[in-house]
Amino acid sequence: MSVSALARQAGLNPTTFNKSKRVRADGQLHWPSTQSIAKILDYTGITPELLCQLLYTGKLTEPLDRALPRVALDDLTSDNHWASRVMSPRDEPVCVVAVTSDALRPDYKPGDRIVLDLGHDIEEEDTVLVQLTDGSFRTGRLSRKTDQTLDLDSTEPAHLPDPLPSSRIGWSARILWTSP
Repeated sequence: MSVSALARQAGLNPTTFNKSKRVRADGQLHWPSTQSIAKILDYTGITPELLCQLLYTGKLTEPLDRALPRVALDDLTSDNHWASRVMSPRDEPVCVVAVTSDALRPDYKPGDRIVLDLGHDIEEEDTVLVQLTDGSFRTGRLSRKTDQTLDLDSTEPAHLPDPLPSSRIGWSARILWTSP
């Protein structure tokens, strides 16, 4: 997400954090207000303490995705009923899936976290997580989507695209972000 998009999502003017806005016409420096920063912190779920830690050390001791609902990979069901139970604090259909098994290898390993967007249709070129009706998973880049199939390109160069018939797909979601 761009800085402008983040500002817009937090209810601010998209140009709030532009570098060009930091110097006034009279040459004086101008920085975003504490109210603007508070809106960004509220939107992202980051505490002021975490922001200060990031500013002073350049590192965080806890993940930024902690404000999002979490679900373990093993708890996902192919009927997608779990999706209605996970909503972010802003009522957005976004959640963190904690990889708890080898089901997503070689792309993801136990301990990885995957942020899923459950509220938008997947589109070609998206990186996606798909659960099949038999409970197994597939990940990859969506190369083609029709009413009958999803074609996933594997991250493994030796594998051919994997066409998945719609009748075998339990649910699919766009992967927004991953963290080891």
